[in-house]
Amino acid sequence: MKSYKVEVTQSAIDDMNDIVSYITHERNKTTALKVKDDIYQRIRLFQNTPDIGTTYKFDEALMKLGFRTFAVKPYIIIHRVSHNEKTVFINRIIDGRRDFASLYEFLAADS
Repeated sequence: MKSYKVEVTQSAIDDMNDIVSYITHERNKTTALKVKDDIYQRIRLFQNTPDIGTTYKFDEALMKLGFRTFAVKPYIIIHRVSHNEKTVFINRIIDGRRDFASLYEFLAADS
């Protein structure tokens, strides 16, 4: 399969910054940076395997927009794949314990 481009939205970058800040405050900077590295290592997988993850099943409207989820426990990468553009869009990186339904307006705005 040909390599796909991966675009991380500003919302996902903000999410990652929040995750790092939270873990740094609650634990330490070393742990925070390891979590960040683990998540970005998984994001790089999309370049060669863009369809990894599962269909976003929590909201029918978002499912129709093509959102998918990929777990890096306890975090979830919410993304869309454009095969026409050969691009994977990373829309959000959230704590999997969060209320997914509350993300609708943010995801719809990023699509």
